[in-house]
Amino acid sequence: MSESLETTAMEERQEQLRELTEFTENCKEKLNHILESLGWSLDYKQELMEQCPYDSHHRVPARSLEKHKASCSLRKMGYSAEEENTSKKTSPQKVLLSENTDTPNDIAGT
Repeated sequence: MSESLETTAMEERQEQLRELTEFTENCKEKLNHILESLGWSLDYKQELMEQCPYDSHHRVPARSLEKHKASCSLRKMGYSAEEENTSKKTSPQKVLLSENTDTPNDIAGT
């Protein structure tokens, strides 16, 4: 009787394994179909992410860390996105403070 129970248990396990294998293969097919429709691939490699030195909750791609740091540091100093965009249009190399006044003068116009 013991052998009969072992045989039955083994057959049940083999059936469960067959069902799981079928299920995972079906899932792989569906996933591949979805990825293909999006133009994506399973070969995707996630970019290296870096932590922002100004905000430990920020994780950004390593390739754009410098740009992020510049923006984030301005935000930490209290500048808004609009002020940041304005400062990009008037780069620091083009602005020179006059020795006699506190108003910026364009270098090209000086």
